[in-house]
Amino acid sequence: MEIIHRIAMHGTIARRRAFERLGVELLRSDPDDESSDPFVYADVNESHPNWRDIQALLKQWRLPDVPHTEFTDQEIDAAEWAALSATAHHGYPQPRDDEFGYLEVTYDLADYCEKCGVGARQRAPFRMKGEPRWGRRHVLQMHWVYDRLFVKPDVWSDVFAPCGVKSLPVLDAKGATLSTVLQLDVPVAARMRCDGLPSEACEACRRVKFNPVSRGRMPPLITRHGESLALTEQWFGAGASAHGAIVASHELVEVMRTAKLRGVQYHPLE
Repeated sequence: MEIIHRIAMHGTIARRRAFERLGVELLRSDPDDESSDPFVYADVNESHPNWRDIQALLKQWRLPDVPHTEFTDQEIDAAEWAALSATAHHGYPQPRDDEFGYLEVTYDLADYCEKCGVGARQRAPFRMKGEPRWGRRHVLQMHWVYDRLFVKPDVWSDVFAPCGVKSLPVLDAKGATLSTVLQLDVPVAARMRCDGLPSEACEACRRVKFNPVSRGRMPPLITRHGESLALTEQWFGAGASAHGAIVASHELVEVMRTAKLRGVQYHPLE
């Protein structure tokens, strides 16, 4: 298990030289950007020999520092359950009226809180702008939607359907069914033991939302209802964003890894 920090900034000459002196290789987000202060990024392990000095620079310049945990194959294989997420996001859910017009089209908002984002429940198919560009990926997510997974139809039929996972259609912006993508139907059927996790209670609805877990393993499950793929009852997120965690059984993860699915990452539970 490695804790890795994504560092990103507009890299002035002084900043870039300071990080490079500490052995941090900064990459340009746009390789064609030849400006003097391009947007740059780097992934740095906490095991880096100069990590304390790197941390000091981040604090000095108040730079964003987003940690995540990378697990070994052995740690993933040994986990009874693992949370799933996509390695990349494709487009935005439609329609984008007022940016979040998709909410009313896709969700039942009777129990939804605009202040914290908790309570929306899907009632209709998601809509994409058009057929997704898969590249070499088999799994993807959309921006703003962190508790839904989308796959190619053959990936669903070959990998997920035999494990009892159902699918839902995906529509284009005009309401026509897309042919190259399906949504995995993930029921709310698991509960985590989140005692001790940092959380906040919404000022408006008073419901609790937990901070996303970026360091170490996710909490263990307390209950589940016989599903190989499930969404947690608990909500995670920050600000006005809230989502459940998608968790998969050891058996399903094993099938996914044997199939060598690209575009998905695994976060073992305790």
